Amino acid sequence: MHAITTWITRARALTADQVLVLLIAISALTLAAAHGFEHFGNLPPCPLCLDQREAYWAAIFLGLLGWIATRTEKTRSTGLPLIFLILVTLALGYGAYLAGYHAGVEYKWWAGPASCTVSGARMSIEAMLALENSDVVLCDEIPWSLFGISMAGYNFLIAASLTLTGAATSLREIKAHKARQA
Repeated sequence: MHAITTWITRARALTADQVLVLLIAISALTLAAAHGFEHFGNLPPCPLCLDQREAYWAAIFLGLLGWIATRTEKTRSTGLPLIFLILVTLALGYGAYLAGYHAGVEYKWWAGPASCTVSGARMSIEAMLALENSDVVLCDEIPWSLFGISMAGYNFLIAASLTLTGAATSLREIKAHKARQA
């Protein structure tokens, strides 16, 4: 418990710039892990997995743009770091949504897209057999899990945590900006 409160206290002291770098770094590590599972663990991604990766790529791209654009004191004082932090947070929030949706498809809580699922889709027997015999990786199967949580589940936890971190920092920065204006 002490470690959690220490982390929260330290996180509150981070600037928007620093949180932006943190979100970029963790997004990059998450993508590296996904590619590691794919290439070294021989677990090819399904279409929903690839969609989730796009959210991280967008967050990294926007984050790097923001970091580069805010390297001078002049741009730091314009609110530009906050704008990019909000954009990165939105990209990560979308990634959390996709991961939560994908986890729900894997756990059969709801039907997934007919293009990569068999169990929840309304399709003919011939269409199901064609999908199962194709090269498409099925989105409604769990290829790997740890403690009963699938990769999509862990991805949801990571993306949601990053989204909350970005949102909390953004709100703090907005309040601080309003206080300086008053």
